[in-house]
Amino acid sequence: MKLIVLGANSPFPAANGGTSGYLLQTTEGNILIDCGSGVLSYLHNYLPSYELDGVIISHTHADHITDLNVLKYAIDIPIQKKITDKHLYFYGPEEHEQELKCYQYKNSLVFKAYSGEDELSIAGTKVSFCKTIHSIPCYAMKIIYENLTIVYTADTEYSEELISFAKDADFLIAESTMLDKDIKPNSGHLSAKQAAMMASNANVKQLLLTHLWPYYDDIQYLNEAQQYYTGPITIAERGQEYYIK
Repeated sequence: MKLIVLGANSPFPAANGGTSGYLLQTTEGNILIDCGSGVLSYLHNYLPSYELDGVIISHTHADHITDLNVLKYAIDIPIQKKITDKHLYFYGPEEHEQELKCYQYKNSLVFKAYSGEDELSIAGTKVSFCKTIHSIPCYAMKIIYENLTIVYTADTEYSEELISFAKDADFLIAESTMLDKDIKPNSGHLSAKQAAMMASNANVKQLLLTHLWPYYDDIQYLNEAQQYYTGPITIAERGQEYYIK
């Protein structure tokens, strides 16, 4: 599997940045995970939107869904121009069904709800879900392809259930919104320390810290996380590519 970071900031994009968005590629297709601001533009450096095989949305905060507003045109216009006849499904939590249905467009961009018990099959992968601790319903994702596993925490506080969900994953994409000195109780987010502790307790092979405040330097995140997780750690940057094998 190949993972490309399309956006890694929160709650707004840094200069030349984007909020949450990740392109996952297998030999069988392409999956977009979350669709925040600036994600669609950067995606087009790699492929046209109509080559996506599915979009999975973790929750409906703006930094995770803003570009759904324009994705609908990027799918519909090539159909009108007869470049493709392929419509695109985007999947989101059943708790947000009414809100997410508003982003449907003609028969081009089509919404399908998932529950925490569902398993999706997209581009040869199996995708399962774990509800996180956040201010609105939000779901982490486990993506299995052949014998490889990626887990994406989406937005969450420290969670024992999520640690079990991510157990022994090959690659953990963990939100790391703040440094530990700034995190507050019931924030709905992780600090770099907490993300690293979850990675360590889940025994994951590699950690990618993302969902980053533009106010911090990457080295601050890295220095904090390295005290609590001894495996490889990377701070997400737009355009980074990872081969999980």
